[in-house]
Amino acid sequence: MDEQTPYMHLIFLPVVHTTDKKGNSIDKIAFSEFWKAKDSYRQLQDAFYKYMVENGFDLQRGLPKEETNRQHYSVEEYKKITNFKEKKRY
Repeated sequence: MDEQTPYMHLIFLPVVHTTDKKGNSIDKIAFSEFWKAKDSYRQLQDAFYKYMVENGFDLQRGLPKEETNRQHYSVEEYKKITNFKEKKRY
């Protein structure tokens, strides 16, 4: 493997189990119905992690924000730090 940290690219189609106008059970692709909550993506990641670990895979999650030393900058601060205006000219 040429990667120090392996990762996966996944394609995800949100299938929602619902009923049609006649009351029949159907499955449909529905992004707007699947991503209703603000933390829908976090819920999906948590469910994926739980499923994989329960099925014998040894996965590690990233550290919570509180445990990292990352510093977050506003857009303006980041542009100053990276010298954005000067680099944009080229």
